Amino acid sequence: SGTNPKITASSGSSDAGDAVIKLVGSDYITFDGIDLSDPNSYLDSIAVMEAGYALVKFDENDRCQNITIKNCSITLTKNVNYSTGFFPCGIYQAHRYPNGGTMPNLMSSTSGAQSNNKFYNNTIKKVRTGIYLIGYNASTPYFLYDQNNDIGGSTYAMGNVIQNFSDSIYGGYGMLLVNQNNLNICYNRINNSAGGGIATPYTSGISFSSSNNASVTLSDNKITLAIARYTSTSDGAIMSSISGTGTITMQYD
Repeated sequence: SGTNPKITASSGSSDAGDAVIKLVGSDYITFDGIDLSDPNSYLDSIAVMEAGYALVKFDENDRCQNITIKNCSITLTKNVNYSTGFFPCGIYQAHRYPNGGTMPNLMSSTSGAQSNNKFYNNTIKKVRTGIYLIGYNASTPYFLYDQNNDIGGSTYAMGNVIQNFSDSIYGGYGMLLVNQNNLNICYNRINNSAGGGIATPYTSGISFSSSNNASVTLSDNKITLAIARYTSTSDGAIMSSISGTGTITMQYD
């Protein structure tokens, strides 16, 4: 064993779709101990990376599944010029085109969901949002959500560390999770002021939302937030727009 290999980002070309590593409609790939860094200036919204690892779709039904990202260090550049509320992200998985453009809601099969992806023992710093997963905005019966994604596994050794996230103007999230089912979020350590961070407003540790008839497990996560100014969006773990018959399990968070 030795020092992980590191990939250093070059200058970006847009303010929406740049990533140090971008997977487009990919399957069965593992990144184990591949560190990422973005040295670009936070003052340049074009140059900086919007994501470390990005998992996006080629089209409505060509998606990323069975991807594992583990044992990686991801250090980006928090850019105060973004007003979107979640960029840059350490790990970004979205129902979007490779250039960051919004994809229409035309998905027709569960094979188009970004499912069975695993994120273990990663350290993420200097981001607006640590891990951002947003699935297809499915209508009833909601079976087209992303399925069976796993953030943190089943032991403390598998949990992710997210530090120095959120910023002093727009805030941010340790994790922002939308349109997910059978999601596991366990053994993660989230602290916005550690690793060189500061107290920030509008900050949530874990936000899970807009997932109807969905199941999620949150267990043994440690969330520490330094809040510069408390608002209704400052929470350790928050769930919103959740309804239906799914099962929500929370303990020791």
